Amino acid sequence: MFRTSNTAERADDSGAFGAGRHNRPMLRSVSPESRHWRKTQRITALLLAAWLLVTFGASFFARELGTALVGWRFSFWMAAQGAVLIYVLLVWCYARWMARVDREFGLAESE
Repeated sequence: MFRTSNTAERADDSGAFGAGRHNRPMLRSVSPESRHWRKTQRITALLLAAWLLVTFGASFFARELGTALVGWRFSFWMAAQGAVLIYVLLVWCYARWMARVDREFGLAESE
């Protein structure tokens, strides 16, 4: 990670300072609960970004379609119906994904 000077490297290689190159600081071990929580946060953030994209993207691009049916903009209605289907799909994906993560960390609920 950090580059040392050549003199220090030669001194470490020769053993003048003790352990040599193997004298690295120990990394803190991360608990399984912490890794599970981090993975849960990443999944939630990813699916929330997809939700945000669908929510604002569908209504924004619905203007471009511009189809009218009985005086109402049909494109906005279609975008809203499609968004609901995508929301259901996002919930399904979240449930499946989290079940897999829970099994991975041994936290799955028995059925």
